[in-house]
Amino acid sequence: MKSKKNNPVSFRSAKEKTPTRLGEMMTDGLATLVLWNFLFILTCIPIITIGPAMAAMSFCTNALVTDDRPQKNGAKLYFYAFKVSFRKAFPLGICFLLVSFSFGAGFFVYSQFASEHVAYMAMSSISLLVLLLFWSVTAHLYPLLFDFEKT
Repeated sequence: MKSKKNNPVSFRSAKEKTPTRLGEMMTDGLATLVLWNFLFILTCIPIITIGPAMAAMSFCTNALVTDDRPQKNGAKLYFYAFKVSFRKAFPLGICFLLVSFSFGAGFFVYSQFASEHVAYMAMSSISLLVLLLFWSVTAHLYPLLFDFEKT
């Protein structure tokens, strides 16, 4: 049997795509980042579109980090990603709002009754903890909607 040579794995393509210095990325894409944040706030004004807006923002920032030079047409890239992610992220955004509303209402109601009985204080704390945990998990789901390949 022939023995295979143990060649080290080359990560050259990953090194070519990531910026060498943080300052280089920030100076090249600072205006684009400001534009994307402004567009993110505008597209989040109707609360039900927060899901597609978060997915589009993660897609755009990933395009900036992988050095695809999206600075020339930043608004076009953002709205393209928003349109593509709308079908995938809209149901997730509606579920996000419903669950957030239910735990938020529970926290509000339990905190109103907390002065009457100590058990309501514990239930209020648990509702707030679950709400924060849910938000942190959901915020990590939106970037997974894209496979981060150019289509």
